[in-house]
This record gives sequence, structure tokens and C-alpha cells, in this order.
Amino acid sequence: MGSLGEVDHGNEMFHGHGHSSDPVIDELRRLENLLREKERELGQAHNEIKGLKVTEALKDKAISELSKELKKQDEKMRSLEKQLEQKNLDVKRLSNERKEALSAQFAAEATLRRMHSSQKDEEAVPFDAIIAPLESDIKKYRHEIAVLQDDNKALERHLKLKEAALVEAGNILRSALERALIVEDVQNQNIELKKQMEIYHEENKLLEKSNRQKVLEIEKLSHTISELEESILATGDVANAVNFYKNQASKLKEEKKTLERELARAKVYVNRVASTAANEWKDDSDKLMPVKRWLEERRLLQGEIQRLRDKITIAEKSAKIEAQLNDKLKRRLKSLEEDMRNETSNTNAKENNRMANVEFRMVNLERPWKTREMDIPPMLEAVLGTAEIVEAQPKTTVRSFLFRSLPLELTMAAATAAGAAAAAAAVSLVACYLLLHKSSLKIPWPLLKSTSGASHRRTRRRGLVEAIGNTPLIRINSLSDATGCEILGKAEFLNPGGSVKDRVAVKIIEEALESGDLFCGGMVTEGSAGSTAISLATVAPAYGCRCHVVIPDDAAIEKMLNTCKLLTVIPNKSQIIEALGATVERVRPVSITHKDHFVNIARRRALEANDLATAQRESSRTQTNDLAHVSSETTYDKLASAQRKSNNTQANGSAHISSEMPHSGKCYPNSDSKGGFFADQFENMANYRAHYEWTGPEIWEHTKGTLHAFVAAAGTGGTIAGVSRYLKEKNRNIKCFLMDPPGSGLFNKVTRGVMYTKEEAEGKRLKNPFDTITEGIGINRVTKNFMMAELDGAYRGTDREAVEMSRFLLRNDGLFLGSSSAMNCVGAVRVAQDLGPGHTIVTILCDSGMRHLSKFFNDQYLADHGLTPTASGLEFLDK
Repeated sequence: MGSLGEVDHGNEMFHGHGHSSDPVIDELRRLENLLREKERELGQAHNEIKGLKVTEALKDKAISELSKELKKQDEKMRSLEKQLEQKNLDVKRLSNERKEALSAQFAAEATLRRMHSSQKDEEAVPFDAIIAPLESDIKKYRHEIAVLQDDNKALERHLKLKEAALVEAGNILRSALERALIVEDVQNQNIELKKQMEIYHEENKLLEKSNRQKVLEIEKLSHTISELEESILATGDVANAVNFYKNQASKLKEEKKTLERELARAKVYVNRVASTAANEWKDDSDKLMPVKRWLEERRLLQGEIQRLRDKITIAEKSAKIEAQLNDKLKRRLKSLEEDMRNETSNTNAKENNRMANVEFRMVNLERPWKTREMDIPPMLEAVLGTAEIVEAQPKTTVRSFLFRSLPLELTMAAATAAGAAAAAAAVSLVACYLLLHKSSLKIPWPLLKSTSGASHRRTRRRGLVEAIGNTPLIRINSLSDATGCEILGKAEFLNPGGSVKDRVAVKIIEEALESGDLFCGGMVTEGSAGSTAISLATVAPAYGCRCHVVIPDDAAIEKMLNTCKLLTVIPNKSQIIEALGATVERVRPVSITHKDHFVNIARRRALEANDLATAQRESSRTQTNDLAHVSSETTYDKLASAQRKSNNTQANGSAHISSEMPHSGKCYPNSDSKGGFFADQFENMANYRAHYEWTGPEIWEHTKGTLHAFVAAAGTGGTIAGVSRYLKEKNRNIKCFLMDPPGSGLFNKVTRGVMYTKEEAEGKRLKNPFDTITEGIGINRVTKNFMMAELDGAYRGTDREAVEMSRFLLRNDGLFLGSSSAMNCVGAVRVAQDLGPGHTIVTILCDSGMRHLSKFFNDQYLADHGLTPTASGLEFLDK
């Protein structure tokens, strides 16, 4: 048999020889066309089959996930039913035993009655010897019955709690559906507003057209009026016509004004509609400023104004206190000078000659005094410990020495913190000691200069704080070679605290010290079990401050359980925080809206420390004549006892938790309190400013402004907000993207303007807010720091991509990165795939993998969650 091509060739031969069309050839052509149509239909059918197979696979996957979840719930229900059956069997067994005990009791009583009636001689068995064992058995059985009844009641309460939890889960599901419906309604309203805008634009065009026509008519009428005015002197009839046309002109002017008012109203309404639509859904040019952002900036400015007013009020009060302190010091110095004159009149000539020689050496000295030892008691060392010896002045008197030797820290801020009485007492101690022991001093009387708060911080900054920041940009060779882009990672894990949060901790503490919200020796509190708490515990001692961290107790327990599985000793983050010298307070986990949530407790601890400092100042003012420092034990005992009572009330029924949370002696030491300050990493704008003034400029300088894109994940939002805003101000062409983990709502907020995600596990909100293995990133609300971000888009990452990326970088680049850093690298590859080769992309390497050993680098944990890494290359990122 020949092919269709041979048939066509034969057909051409027939035509070439002049033969007419053959019906066989026509039939073959028809069959050929029919075959081609069938092949096209077959291809379409194959495509439809492929699509149906993909849909079926997705459905099977969803069904398998739902079946797994259903199996888990069934297993939980079966275990609860088994427990309930076991409890019921125990109750039945105990009831039977109770009946047997009662029957035995009745039999024993009958036996005793018979024995009592038959007992006649002295050799009979005593009644107490027989009844005592039976009574003990009866008491034991009654106690067991009471215990089982209590267990039964506890089981009933547990079942009621489960039912309430199911009802709450149903309510949460309904609320989620309602929010989805609200989103759809908003989208529909947006479409309707766009249609109305188009209608109003058309009406506006028509009104402008009619307005132009009216203007032309008015110009014509005004020209006619001018001609009539010229001819009015000629005839009276023309004058009447002029009056008539004037009336017509006035009417037309009124109509013009009416049309102009209508046009203005239409323009105002169109502008309002346009501004409303721009506030909810920005246009492509983004020319209009959103009203929400304007209101937020206005609110922030009002807050700053109020804060400045509060500072002015505090400064005025401090000035009054300082004036009172100066008056007291002047009176004290007058009395000391009089005492000194009386004493000098009684001294012998030898002592006068010695003082004269000392003054002579002080006058002729031309260089600063070198530090020498002084025979000063320990009590005065506490007062003079921070002073430094400076250049002596000629003709130094005791009064000038007393004034100049006062520490400069006893000024406006310190007078409020330490109290006027304590300062006066310290000055009195110094003066009295110098008067009584001036002849035994081993050095001349120098002038002393104390170190101010700012210079003290600068001195400290030359130590640990100087090592924070200026981290290098590491070229990630494997990712750069695979994508054709220059992918750079800022190695923030090289900071002393091991994470990017060191910058935030430094900025928060420095701004608090500069604003007067925190004093040297004060306590910084934070509710966190992550890198921020570790950074605060690392940085706070460098500024002479203490750190108090509040964490949920289940976080530490989870770490210990995971380490037990590994059969190794892995220190959890709470142990690291305690090792750094901070105090850790563990509390039971509750909802974020609860007053005893660990963040709210941290905020309350700062307020309690401020109240304690205020109480100490008030107590010190009432004891101005006491030379010793004011003891705070009474005030502390009251506050500590009240706090212990509140803790006992909160932990009622949870004795094991309250026994692990004794914060007395930690949060309130017996020494003088300098107040407290709540760091508030999520809402404190110092977080944003740390990266806007520090990290962003470093990236710009290291890349010399040649980068094309920046990508990072967001937890508090400070890093991506500060860096993106700075880079956008330098070059608007730089693209900034968000990398969001599963379960976080920021992806939908950036891409669709709605803070919502269907992957969020509402039923686990108390312990695990999101279904993700990554730590420190992802959130379901918009913080003040994140609102400052300028983003061009967002990407959604998965846990598997983060796990595979961390192992890939460890194998190929030797980078041992944590979960958030791995997620940022996934985002960098996504951006490189979209932009194409030849671009420079920067991301943040937040911390190393040393803090993620219990989960992210635990093979057993990953296997339990189906996240065991299997990829050998970057195939897990293929689109």
C-alpha cells in the first residue's frame, strides 16, 4: 500500500496527462482531511485528559491531607473514648467495692452485736480490737471512693472544655468565611466605584462642552450689547431692545453661575470618589497619597509632639528639684566652711605649713594630675568611683573643690532618678571626710570631673558595641553561578550576639538613654524567647543596664523534649539568656489579648520597676538627714508580696508552673532601682531606624549603589522597612520584595491589600501561630515598623524549600544558616529567576543554624513532619 504522499504524486501525474478527476483520489483527499481533523480532536482530548489528571491529582492530594487530619482527629477521639471507658470501669469497680465494703460493714456490725450480746465473762475479746481494723478499711474505701468521684468530675470538666473548643473552632471558621465574603464585597464595590467614575467623567465632559457653548453665546451677546449701546442714543426703540437683551444676558449669567457651581460640585465628587478608590486600591502611577498613611503619619507626629511635651514637663520638674538641691547644698557648704574655719584656727603651725605646700604645688602644676591612690573608705569610693582626675586650678579652695568634685550625673536626669536627699547625703559624706582626714591624704586636692552619660556610652561603644554592624556582604557562589546573577548575603550572624537583632538592641537602648526613658543601671524588659532577647541580654550590660526577659514556659519545655530525642545536650534559648546574665521569668502561655500574656507581663514589669524607683525617690526625700543610702526593702517587700499574690491567683491549680516562676529577687533587687524600660520590638520605631540609619547605608556603600533588588522576610518588619526605604530614597529603580513563609498574612497584604491567609491555623493560635517550621518571621498583623516599608511585590515560600536550601548551602558553600536566612536565600533565587541574569541581588543572612538545632536541623523532627531533605541541587525551586 502506498502513502498519502504517493497518492498526491499520482494525482499530479493524472492531471499532468490531462485526465479528469478520479473519484478514488477525491475520496482519498476527503479521508485525509477527515484523518487530520480526527488527529486534532485527539490532541485536544489528550490535553483535556492531562488537565483532568492534574485536577484529579490535586483533588487526591487534598483528600489525602484531609484524610490524614481526619485520622488524627479519630485517633484522638478513640484515645479519649478509651480513657472514658477506663474511667467508667474504675467507677463501676469502686462502686462494687463500696457495696462489698458496706455489706462487710453490716456483717461486721451484726457480728459485733452478737458478740456483744454473748460476751459475759472477762476473757472475751475486746470490742475495740475487732472494730479497729474494720474502721480503717472503711475509711480507706471511703477515701478511694472520694478520689474516684473527683476524677470523674475532672473528666466531665475535660469533656466540657473539648466541646467548648469545638464550638470555638466552628466560630473561627465562620468568621474566616465572613472575612472572605467581606473581601469579595470590597472587590465588587471597587468595580462599582470604577464604573461610577467612568460615568462621572463622561458627565463632566458633557458639562464642559455645554459650558463652552454657553461661554460662546455670552460672548456673542456681550458683543451685541456693545453694538446696541452705541445705537441707543439714536432711537428709543433700540433702548427697549437693549434692556431686553440685558435681561437676557443677566439670565444667561445666572445660568452660567449655576452651571459652574454644578461643575464644581461634580469635580469635587469625582475627586472624592477617586481619592477613596486610591486609598483602597492604588493606581499604577501611585500619585495620590493614601489617606490611611496620612492619618498614620499624623498620629505618629501627634505622638512625638505629646512625647516632647512630656519631656518638657519632666525637665521642668527636674529643674525645680535641681534648684532645691542646689539650695540645700549651698546651706550645707556654708555650715561646712564655718566648721572648717573653727577647725583651722585650732590647728598647729605644722599643719598650716603642710597645707601651704600643697596649695603651692597645685598653683605651679602645669599638667594634669596622674592617677594616684587615695586613702578613702569604701563608702566614699562608691561616690567618687566614676570621677576622673583633671587639670588642677590655681588657688583651689575647699568650696570650689566641693562644688567641682560633685559628679555631673547629679543633674536634671539623675536628680529625678536618685533623689535629692541621696545626693545631699553623698556630698555631706565627701565633705566631712575631707575635713576630718585632709592631713592624711596621699595626693593633693585635685579637681574631679565625672564621666557624663554620653561619653560613658562612647567609651562603652569602643568595646562590645563597636563590634556590632559593618558586617560583610558574602557572595553566595552556588546560587550566583546557578542563576547568572550576583546574589549577595549580608552576614549578620557575625555580630557578637549572633543575629541581626544586635543592631535593633543597640538602637533601642541608645534612644531610650538619650530620651531619658532609661537610665544607666535601669532594667530593659522584653517578652521574647528569640534572637531579640539574646541580643538585649548581650548589649544591655555594655550600657550599664540590666535585662529581664519574660518567655512562655512551653517554649523551654519543647526545647528540652527535642533534646531528649536527640540524646544530646543542646542549650535552649532561655539557658543562653540566663548565661548572658539576664533574668528569665517563665509564665504560662495565654492569648495575646490576655493581660497575662508574656509580652504584656514584660510591659508590666517595666512599669513596676518605674513605680519602685518612684517609691524609692519619695522615701529618700523624707530622710534627707540620713547619711546612708535609702533602703528599698520595705517598698520592695510590699511590691514583691503583691506580685506573689497575683502570681498565686493566676497560677491557681498549676502549682508546678508557679514554682518555676519566682521572679522575686530578680526583677526587684534590694539595691536602688533605676526604673525600667519596655523594649517593644514590634512597635518601637527604633527598630526601623536601626536599619534605615545603619544597615541600609552599609548595603549601599558595600555595593557602591550597583544593586538591582533587595529581598528579605519580615517578623517585626524593621529590617525590610528600614533597608527598603533607604534604598528607594537612593535609587527608585531598586526593586524591594518580601519573602513570606507559610501561614503569614503579609503576602496577601502586599499583593492584594488584605491581611488574611487560609493556611493560618486558628485552632493553634495560643502556642503555634503559624503552620511553619521557620522561626522569627511571619506575622498576622501589620506593625508600625512594617508600615514604613516600600515594596514592589512579595513571594510565598514553603518549609520544604527552606530546608532544602539550608542543606544545599551547607554542602556547596559551607554556610550554616538558620531557617529565616534559608528562606531569604529562597527569595533571592526567586527574584533572580524573574529579573534574569546580570542583576545584583542582596538579602539578609539573619542568624546561623546554631539556634535551630532542635527543629530545623533535627532529622527526626523533619521526618515526623514530612520535610526530610532529598534534593541534590536546586530542582526544588524549579517553576
